[in-house]
Amino acid sequence: ARDYLTQYLQEMGGDDSQFKDIDPNVVPLSSGRSPRRLRPEEILFENAGKVTSRPGSVSSLTGDLATSRSSGSDKSVAGNKKPVADMEFCTSKLRPIWLTIKARSFLSYRSKVVQLLPQNLMSQYVEFEKKGLYGACLKLLESTEAGNLNVLTSDHSLVTSKVFLMETVYQLIVGYIGLALQKEVSVAVQLMQKTMESIHVGLRDMHTAHRTVLEAFLYDTALSVCYHVPTDPTLAAKAESYFQNASQRYLKLSHLNRYTKCCLRYASVLFSQKHHHEAEYFIQQGVNKLLSNKPSALFGLCFHNLAVQCALQNRFADAEQHVRTFQSILRYQPKLSTSWMQSFDVTQWLILKMKALYVVAPS
Repeated sequence: ARDYLTQYLQEMGGDDSQFKDIDPNVVPLSSGRSPRRLRPEEILFENAGKVTSRPGSVSSLTGDLATSRSSGSDKSVAGNKKPVADMEFCTSKLRPIWLTIKARSFLSYRSKVVQLLPQNLMSQYVEFEKKGLYGACLKLLESTEAGNLNVLTSDHSLVTSKVFLMETVYQLIVGYIGLALQKEVSVAVQLMQKTMESIHVGLRDMHTAHRTVLEAFLYDTALSVCYHVPTDPTLAAKAESYFQNASQRYLKLSHLNRYTKCCLRYASVLFSQKHHHEAEYFIQQGVNKLLSNKPSALFGLCFHNLAVQCALQNRFADAEQHVRTFQSILRYQPKLSTSWMQSFDVTQWLILKMKALYVVAPS
């Protein structure tokens, strides 16, 4: 195992972060140049004329899976009528914060793979990439100098013994899934499904610990794709399986922060399916794993999303308690990004407004 890790570090330029748990401070810090935080009403009513067709998008060029839940096909509401902050309006705006899953060192992995192609195929690869034909890019990897590295193929010529190149290709695919979600969701889904079908062969020659780490990452990526395609019944049915496979491996590796993020992602999938009670349960599982740790931004995010799920079940006393908890946790964190803090402000305003409306006219 020691020799394997030594070779891994040599191949990956000394980067062993995949084998370690992530930092729980998942919210970016303020740059000091951010615009001022607006009042929640300003944000809510400014965007009130927008209707989002699906919850979630991808906003990073390096394959990060979506950081925003405000994109999609926006249609302006006819007229300039000022919206009314009633229960329906507040409910439509209340949502959990989505935590991204990122492709590691996407650009460096891409460069490493492209350099293995014969000179005459490099230009084809780049052209396919520009057109978003990522499947065609991977098809060209069947002709690299190292042999067939197209992990999505069922061909027996796949060079599975080159385990570190296998990881490089899988990391590349995760990046392409992220990019595809920005352009053509169906391409992302197809890439993800083929990836899930391939891992039993593509990872078979890896060391057990290495395989466990990469499997967890890939199942977590598949779960993220489910979140961005909430209307697909096939993916909705598979989401639980992807979560169970990813979370079990994170626990086996004692990566409790990764496990908690995975719980939050699955809860967001359940939110899209309107299974709020189940979503609350899985967020609580993540909270339980962090109770003995120092309070962190990740811990605060758990209570933010708990507050959302409770409010959507009309349990406003619990929701308000979770709001106070995440406020208390975040108060002792370093100065966080304005855009993220703005989300917390909006959620607090919505929950308090919903509570007041529910007391006046419960439904």
